[in-house]
Amino acid sequence: MKTNWNAWRRVRQGSQIFFFGLFVVLLFAGLQRLVVNPLADLFFRINPLSALASTLAGRAWVHGMEWAFIIVGLTVLFGRVWCGWICPTGTLLEWLSFKKAKQRAKSISPRWRTVKYVLLVVILAAAVFGNLTLLIFEPLALFTRAMTTVVIPGLNYGINATEGTLYSLRFLQPAINWFEGVARGPILPVVQPAFASALLIATLFFGIIGLNLLADRFWCRYLCPLGGLLGLISRISLFRPLIGTTCNGCTRCALLCKPGAIKTLAATETSSREVEFMPGECTVCLDCLQNCAKEEGLGFRLAKPVLKPAPAQEFDLS
Repeated sequence: MKTNWNAWRRVRQGSQIFFFGLFVVLLFAGLQRLVVNPLADLFFRINPLSALASTLAGRAWVHGMEWAFIIVGLTVLFGRVWCGWICPTGTLLEWLSFKKAKQRAKSISPRWRTVKYVLLVVILAAAVFGNLTLLIFEPLALFTRAMTTVVIPGLNYGINATEGTLYSLRFLQPAINWFEGVARGPILPVVQPAFASALLIATLFFGIIGLNLLADRFWCRYLCPLGGLLGLISRISLFRPLIGTTCNGCTRCALLCKPGAIKTLAATETSSREVEFMPGECTVCLDCLQNCAKEEGLGFRLAKPVLKPAPAQEFDLS
């Protein structure tokens, strides 16, 4: 029976909306600090990079971080589903895609993908020495700081300024008073927040968004250390997109892949082209499966391990 990949793509999009909304709701709920929300640090606790770095820095397992094994288990089974189905930062960058980014991405060297692994090693090395400062480059930590030090204070300042201007119009006063009674406190801060590091965080966060002009999900492709960690685990994922027997090498899947996880290989003896999946880069967005021109051209199947001896190498004693 043919799998309805379009329906599964809608499920993925629903998952992205749910987790993005949950992240924002928990962020606003925890901002006021009036009552400690037991779920306020949910995304931190299910984050494998935060769990690993905190354990290395503290020389002991941090209670509550065992939830991160859920994400590790999902990654072992299905690959980087965190990046394509759950991560709020990845969702935001996917929504904020720009035209012509695919064309510009072709000029970027694949070697840039190693940057996220280098950053991962640097973060973990610093954690060994008890320093967690570099976790600012962890996507959820960066997104959280950008929201709490830049976006929400800026939004609050803009709302206050607008209300101050419109309040002189008497017919708008009841509506403004109602809005203040509903939003002030539960959603918007009572006191205008200000942070010394706001400019630095804003530059870093909006710079990451701006990099989408160069390639779709540039941050996820080349820079994200959490993506690098999950990418390493995804190399042994059990289920992954696999090329079927009817693939005609049209490269349609490679053209549609936003994280650039499918590379094309020019055939040496024919004019046709072949495609190859990079499981460590695939975010399981399912776009390639839904848009495959052949019914059995692609499939999401169990990847059977292939055990074979390494090729013989010549050895010259001289």
